[in-house]
Amino acid sequence: MQPVSPVALALAMLSVWLFTSQAVAASSPPHPTGRSVADNARLAIAFVQSQMALYPIPGMGLSVVYENETVLSYGFGTKEFGNANAPVTSDTMFQIGSFSKTFIAMGIAKLVDEGRMNWTDTVKTHLPWFKLYDKYAEQHTTLADLLAMNSVFGDHEGDVPFMIGVFETEREMVQRLADLPTSRRLRPGYAYSNVNYAILGQVLEAATNQTWEAYLNQTIWQPLGMTSTVGRVASLPTHQLAQLSSGHLFCKHHVAGPFNLVNDSSIYMTTDNSYIAAGSIITSIADISKFSAFLLRKGRGIFSANSRVVADMLTGHSISTSLGGPGSPVYMYDDVRARSGNVWGVGYGFDLVGPAMFGHRYFDKGGDTITFKTRNGWVPERELGVVVVANAQRMGGDAAAGTAVDRIAAYVLGLFMNEPVEGLDARLQRALDVVHARRVPVPPTPVCDVHVFQGVPMEKDVGNQPTSLDDVSDVVGTYVAPFYGRVTVTWQDEKLTMQYGQYAGRLLATETKGVYTWAARTFLADAPVEWSSTNHSRVIEFAGATFVSE
Repeated sequence: MQPVSPVALALAMLSVWLFTSQAVAASSPPHPTGRSVADNARLAIAFVQSQMALYPIPGMGLSVVYENETVLSYGFGTKEFGNANAPVTSDTMFQIGSFSKTFIAMGIAKLVDEGRMNWTDTVKTHLPWFKLYDKYAEQHTTLADLLAMNSVFGDHEGDVPFMIGVFETEREMVQRLADLPTSRRLRPGYAYSNVNYAILGQVLEAATNQTWEAYLNQTIWQPLGMTSTVGRVASLPTHQLAQLSSGHLFCKHHVAGPFNLVNDSSIYMTTDNSYIAAGSIITSIADISKFSAFLLRKGRGIFSANSRVVADMLTGHSISTSLGGPGSPVYMYDDVRARSGNVWGVGYGFDLVGPAMFGHRYFDKGGDTITFKTRNGWVPERELGVVVVANAQRMGGDAAAGTAVDRIAAYVLGLFMNEPVEGLDARLQRALDVVHARRVPVPPTPVCDVHVFQGVPMEKDVGNQPTSLDDVSDVVGTYVAPFYGRVTVTWQDEKLTMQYGQYAGRLLATETKGVYTWAARTFLADAPVEWSSTNHSRVIEFAGATFVSE
């Protein structure tokens, strides 16, 4: 049987669409395609619904701002899988992950606008205690370097210790960066680093003498009327807890969850569920719509008249090759191989700035947490912004499911740019073809993890395990890595156990000698633990670090 075209489904639903409190402006003039804004809104809603029928994402939110008006602020599905009485609305709150970085960058921009700092200030100008392993970089790293992901820190380098509880606060983590051996030189080019934004969060706190959350609330969120936005779960007032969406994982037709952000430690971003400047902000679609409009008017209403700081943020300050070339179609970007040499610009607090979407200038900033996903895009010349949030992440199964939210955001953007529906369908199909051809590094992982989706204990299917201390005496001990802290392996109650940060769990032998699985209730549970020894030391390789026995 042939699959139903998203457009055919959308057109079929036009006759049954009812305007609701979440819906769109009642009428609007037609555009060259013959579609009005209201037509595009209906098509967008129907398209999202068609994609949710393909992928088991329990709940989503969609914001569309067009020509300075919120055209859509709409919820789909449920906050909790299996609970039809918990619908997602425009006021439902989602964890937005790295989209938080845009707000941190906006906080820096506010201080630049006020003349209290400059983009090119060194970090040490504002954090005299700031130290790095690379002493030259310590003296010369600027705020701009951090904002544009052009620092000495490698891709996601240093993430794990803070998330696993080696450090109690972001400040402590930043204070310990002198212990993190870095190999990149100063300004070597783009690499995605959450550490950059942890540092920027501390810059905000030092400059304003308050938490970065309090500063953003005072200067950005409250002035914009973003009353359902907080910097961390613990900051939610009691009366807003009911607005908070749960998180989920999905694989094929299986869904794991709901996981409660308040009390389910398995999805905490840190052991105490506290601040992460790079990713802990929680907000609603209604609030995102207000922020989206603020971006499109280049900060007018909060920043000073004729301010250029938002324009500065939306300028390419470093370049990225990660989204160019054959990978572009997966996300429905334009193919840039002929246009710009396989590179995109990277802004301050934005992943991509450039002519990436239907030939128009465009910018975006995605966000991912363990169980939430955010994708967005803005086209300034059309005064258009689209933001999509989802309360689930793919874990195994069809590789195309992992980029479904990306395609939804791009397709909806194309609708409001009045691209022909047939062309959008063709671009959508091309994206799917590229994923399924595996010409891009999207992990296929077709098997659904039975431990996650069927509740099978990890101990049940791991085969033979050591039965005495003699079997594992070489492995038992304490291992240390600079900055990453200590890993302790012990033999307790006839079981091999590993403690790292605030988490402990059984260390399970695999079929490969020296390779173990850590059965801890944490996002690192599936990460391999590799043990080896030489004449001089015993070593554990784990979470991107090398731990050496004391």
